[in-house]
Amino acid sequence: MSDPATDPDEAKLVRELFTAGLRYLARISASRASVRRVLLRKLMKLRPPEPDALPGEIDERPVDAAIERLAELGYVDDAAFARGRQRSLVGRGVSRLGIRHRMARQGVDRETVERAFEAVAEEIEDPEATAAAAFVRKRRLGWRRPEEARAEHHRADLARLMRQGFPADVARQALDGPPEPDEDG
Repeated sequence: MSDPATDPDEAKLVRELFTAGLRYLARISASRASVRRVLLRKLMKLRPPEPDALPGEIDERPVDAAIERLAELGYVDDAAFARGRQRSLVGRGVSRLGIRHRMARQGVDRETVERAFEAVAEEIEDPEATAAAAFVRKRRLGWRRPEEARAEHHRADLARLMRQGFPADVARQALDGPPEPDEDG
């Protein structure tokens, strides 16, 4: 296959993939790997491979060129995606371990995820405790249960939090009650 920079047909294909990437990113925030999967499917529709072609024989350069252009323009940024997704997941009650697994499934490398944890920790005082409290609140566990049922369900609630990836001390703290409000407000 020829170089997309010199072949008009290849340049047109890259533009179509770029546009498809923009449309996808206009709907959802996504990692580079997610955008790549979407654009590879689009490439297969625009330029179906030969019936006897092996997966390694498919020229993915147009997809790579489109993704690079999206990244140059700031539409694809795994670091920003990881930070935003982590903020959202903490608010939904997902543990650090759960966030790591979700980010790995979305193709975000571990180093980027760890840097995002550090950035989110600067915004949210204790993200793990905040996520555990959200999990307890949303599922009506621990202190959110009727008082007469708390003792009976304490071990099950603790086990449920730990299965979600929360450390035992964080899980116990979340089950005991809401964090004390600051005296300032």
